[in-house]
Amino acid sequence: FDKPWFIDLFSAGTAGLLADAYNLFKEPIDAVSPLVLRRMERLMEERIMAPFMQNLYWWSGLAGRDTCNWGPWILSNVLTVFGVFCKDEARRDAAVSFACLQLDQFIKLYGEDGGCDEGPGYWGHAAASLFDCLCILSDLTRGAFDTLFDEPLVRNLAEYICHAHVGGEYFANYEDARFHARVSYDLVYRFGKKIKSRMMEQFGVALYRLYIDKDGGTLKTMPNTHAHYRYMSQLCSFAELDAAGEGAFPLEESVFLPQLEMIAERQTGGSTQGLYLSAKAGRNNISHNHNDIGSFVLFSDGSPVLVDIGSGQYTSKTFSDSRYEIFWTTGAYHNLPVFNGVDQKVCTEKETRGVSYEKNDGVTVFSADIARCYPASAGVTDWQRTFTFDRVQNCVRLEDKGTFAPVSYTHL
Repeated sequence: FDKPWFIDLFSAGTAGLLADAYNLFKEPIDAVSPLVLRRMERLMEERIMAPFMQNLYWWSGLAGRDTCNWGPWILSNVLTVFGVFCKDEARRDAAVSFACLQLDQFIKLYGEDGGCDEGPGYWGHAAASLFDCLCILSDLTRGAFDTLFDEPLVRNLAEYICHAHVGGEYFANYEDARFHARVSYDLVYRFGKKIKSRMMEQFGVALYRLYIDKDGGTLKTMPNTHAHYRYMSQLCSFAELDAAGEGAFPLEESVFLPQLEMIAERQTGGSTQGLYLSAKAGRNNISHNHNDIGSFVLFSDGSPVLVDIGSGQYTSKTFSDSRYEIFWTTGAYHNLPVFNGVDQKVCTEKETRGVSYEKNDGVTVFSADIARCYPASAGVTDWQRTFTFDRVQNCVRLEDKGTFAPVSYTHL
């Protein structure tokens, strides 16, 4: 309120919604009172367009701090505002270029595998918002940005959500994610069409059918007022999804994302029958971080056996210095060891060592040394955690092997 020049998620989302209303209903609104539209035009200039061009916000990735899902999420709405309200072509071009520079900062956060370190719960605001931006940029330029959908990294960013899927509504819910998640099925389908991924198209159709069934035959949709372009696109997609047939979940047999350091293994590809294991390494200093290096989830016949507790309701502590006072962010409430009463910590460096992945003759082995995730007070010098997924014997083995630091005693 005291900083009207600051653009956050919801000021940008509200502006995008109003821009679409202005664009779609300009004539009937003007017939009631021309002052409404003039007021909107002035506010868009004061609250969005001028501030965007005059400031480097933290979420831009250009102000000395990494961006996160905020970047593309906000930019999708800012681009909509400039597309509708900015009549100066040179200024609009400059705004588009500035937005693209910020989107580059977002893309740079990702490894080649496209894995979302914010977890599957934020894929819908991260990679999916990048998709919104690319679609809007193509709309503004008569398709000039469509070639970006052929980039391998864009494809990998998109397909991560398939890689994290366990079955039905279940996902390997690392970081701030719940294992029961609703994904934008139409966006998944449209993203798949753009990148020519049959797997994503199939996944989108299967989600659409699942949600119809869960909702008792009538799909419940709610306007996403902070990603309104996406909601309007959804309204235009129902006929195509209805005509796409039943659809079946892809359910990949084996996934390894080397930069994200995550695996997903199931007994048989295309089926939830048998065992499913997902495990991760990575680092404990990311957006929506949980101190969970070395954690895993295990399912049997599509049902949870050993779970990640996921995230709870956000409070004032969630994104504060008190974040790790919340139990569901700590390693103790993941499937991890606690040494001498000491839990994992946040670290600015990459903590894992000796990460390896091998798959031979139906047996997958994934291993990482997670000792550096713990402070010195934990007293552990190395801790190799190894997962073996054995399709031949239909079992999962977890082996922990480590060394503790010598203890010195003071004799009185």
